[in-house]
Amino acid sequence: MNESIITKKSEMYEMIIALEADFIENFHNKLKLEDIPKSVIQSSKLTNDRDPFLSVLRGLDFQAYIEICNANIEKLNFGVIQKDFINKDFIKIIPIRNNVMHPRPLALYDYPILKETFNQIDKILSSMTWTNVLLTRRKIAEHPEELISPPINLKKSDRIIENLPAIVDYEETSFIGRRREIGEIKAKLNKNNVHILSIIGDGGIGKTAIVLKLLYDLLDEENCKWELILWTSLKTSELNNYEFSEIKNSLKNTSAMYNQLASVVGADSSKNVEEYIIELAKNFTLFVLDNLETINTSEIKDFLEEFTEYGKVLITSRIGLGEMEHRYKLGGLDNTDVMEYTDTLLSLYGFEGMFSNTEKYDIAVKQLHSNPLAIKWFVRCLYNGQTVDNVLAHKEDIINFCMSNVYEKLSDKAHEVLNIMVVAGVDLSYAELMYYLDCNLDDYTDISYALNDLIKCNFIDDVIFRTEKKVSITSFAKEFLKLNFVDTKQLVSKFKEKEKVILTFHQQVLQSKHKSPYAMKSFSFHNNDKSRIIAAFYLMKAIQCSNKDNMDEAFKLVSFAKKLAPNYFECNKVAAFLYGTTSPLKAREEYDIAKEYCETDEEKATILVVYAGFLLRCNDYHTAISELSVAQALQPDNIYIKLERIKILGCINDFKEAYSLLDSIDYELLDNHYKNIYLTRKADLLKRQSELFDQRDIKKKFELIKNAFCTLEESQEPDEQIYDYMVYLLSNLSYIIFDESVMSFIKEKIEKYFTFFRKCRRFKELKKNIIAKLDGINETPLKTEIEKYFREFDDLLPKLKSNQGVVYALKYEQGFGFFKTKDYPKGVYFRINYNIREIQIGDIIEFDEIITTSKGVMVRNIKIVSTTN
Repeated sequence: MNESIITKKSEMYEMIIALEADFIENFHNKLKLEDIPKSVIQSSKLTNDRDPFLSVLRGLDFQAYIEICNANIEKLNFGVIQKDFINKDFIKIIPIRNNVMHPRPLALYDYPILKETFNQIDKILSSMTWTNVLLTRRKIAEHPEELISPPINLKKSDRIIENLPAIVDYEETSFIGRRREIGEIKAKLNKNNVHILSIIGDGGIGKTAIVLKLLYDLLDEENCKWELILWTSLKTSELNNYEFSEIKNSLKNTSAMYNQLASVVGADSSKNVEEYIIELAKNFTLFVLDNLETINTSEIKDFLEEFTEYGKVLITSRIGLGEMEHRYKLGGLDNTDVMEYTDTLLSLYGFEGMFSNTEKYDIAVKQLHSNPLAIKWFVRCLYNGQTVDNVLAHKEDIINFCMSNVYEKLSDKAHEVLNIMVVAGVDLSYAELMYYLDCNLDDYTDISYALNDLIKCNFIDDVIFRTEKKVSITSFAKEFLKLNFVDTKQLVSKFKEKEKVILTFHQQVLQSKHKSPYAMKSFSFHNNDKSRIIAAFYLMKAIQCSNKDNMDEAFKLVSFAKKLAPNYFECNKVAAFLYGTTSPLKAREEYDIAKEYCETDEEKATILVVYAGFLLRCNDYHTAISELSVAQALQPDNIYIKLERIKILGCINDFKEAYSLLDSIDYELLDNHYKNIYLTRKADLLKRQSELFDQRDIKKKFELIKNAFCTLEESQEPDEQIYDYMVYLLSNLSYIIFDESVMSFIKEKIEKYFTFFRKCRRFKELKKNIIAKLDGINETPLKTEIEKYFREFDDLLPKLKSNQGVVYALKYEQGFGFFKTKDYPKGVYFRINYNIREIQIGDIIEFDEIITTSKGVMVRNIKIVSTTN
């Protein structure tokens, strides 16, 4: 405890005792009982003196002394100066006397005001004798060690039983600011549903001070409902001068706490202290636990749970209890209060005028984070002779003190969070944090608990977390972690690798979005929201899992993404995709939610197009048209939406409207990608028109499909979609392959585009159809020519020599091909030169040497051994 405050209080106590004694002696010698105003006599707390006059006088306070003086100006031989002194100067020490004698925390100027009055009184009120004042003045000057401290049993309240400390930390400067916070804490404490209220904050932030200020205010409230206030401090260390030291005989466990409380509540050894305190709780008891974090809270939870059935508990802690409590987060002083507090301390220690307001703000707010204890530590270090730069460069002690008893008690998950935050060096969204921690849905609750603990302990800024949805380390915590964080190359390397992965993913998605904005694997990120980018990363994984039929994992990933980016429409889009084949009703629900979550017209138009595609697969053509109409209204100039409407109009055979819409599009203004979609839609309309004719109208059917194919061939840069639709058209023609003109057309197109066709997703269907339909047709050279393109040739491989292979793919335009061997069934690359320009699929070739290159395996020279002709 601060020795200077104890010395001041002892000195002030002696001064007040001396003043009271001399006033009583002067009144008794100079006045009579009848000279005392009746109202003063009635207010006296009469003592047991035999002398009735002394009995009255000794039961009076300083206010009564002033009234007696005013009523007896002539008898006391007072003039104008003496009267002014009594009513203007002496009156100021009335509340100071109350602070000392009932004991209350001292205000900043209590001591100097009392001292000045005490030193002047004998000179100004010279008509009175001041024996005790003079003796006390000499004692203070010559023998301060003999000063008597105020008795510890002095009552602070006539109505409330309490054991509040008579000396508090904030007496050095008096209590500054915090009016709003005190009001809010008091309001919370008075709520019926609040049984345990914990004031949470960094060490040194002022939790103990604000609670003591509140409690002392309660003592002076006439309508205070508490009959008993039990105080216990579990603080184990404190700022002593400018260094931190252990408090002697501090309470370090619940057993020591109960033993101390036993002496307060009067429980003897035959009684269980906990049960006795719980019994007292029925009498409007407030139990105050200061610095709870220093003990194992699990040992006290059962007791508190039972106590709060009747009484209330007020706690100060850097951590708190957890689920049992209501919390009040105490931050640093506001800018006005912190400047007043800093000015007061600087003035108190003789540094007034040393700093400009800008310098004070930089030190107190920016470097010491508006922490009252840190500011006091700084000023005391200066007083001890240290330089400003030296103090600020060596803040280890204050930082470790303010964050001690907390970091060690955090969970492993909380430590992992802090480690990642230190490595990141910037605020992270919740989604980013989960990503860099390599978490999944199963870890979500643990990380939430860890973040909650970190917010409670003021490692994470709760305001930023609530308002900006960002995980941000508080200023003091950053400095603490810099001192205590052990940098590991493995952690940094892992972070950098994951950062690279997500940046690459983001770029890939942006490219995909530009190329195919309505693909399931294309994602929108409004304002490049990092949480949504992370969520999209897991949505992509979900799609990949669904492609492997791992639907359970796919749905877990979508659920995870929804938690990382709530209200992100892409999550519902992918969920609808997953439900698409198993639960169409749920898919529709997810699409409807996705529409609600869209933030821009572009996003909503996108989801409407995707939804229309789903409806198309469900054969719900009219709803699909309706959705696309809404999308078109949102984006009237969007070509893709028009092309999608054309496709669905074709599905319902509304060819007139479809061709009208097609004609409204200026083909020449389209880029190659949209030109290909345009040609595909036109070909699709022709194909659907062909379906109106049965096999009795082969000529009309064939003509329309042929025109559709020719339409696709107009593409200057055919893509996979063009080739795949060509395959689809040929697959449709396979049903009338018995017609020689059809067969000839199929042979011509397969021969020309086979290398591209065999890579298409519909090629297997084409192959299956062609082989099935050719089985019923007599052998002809044309049939043989077509069949060779669909042979696997695997049955030939065992019969071939080690230097022989069978040709299975040719790209005449590019001048190369591929053949299989029994040692290389996946294929070997070769160049088509002048000597083998007549080579065909199915030909048996011989080669000299196979070479392995960065692009695969190849041969330089081959010759044809036998042909399929």
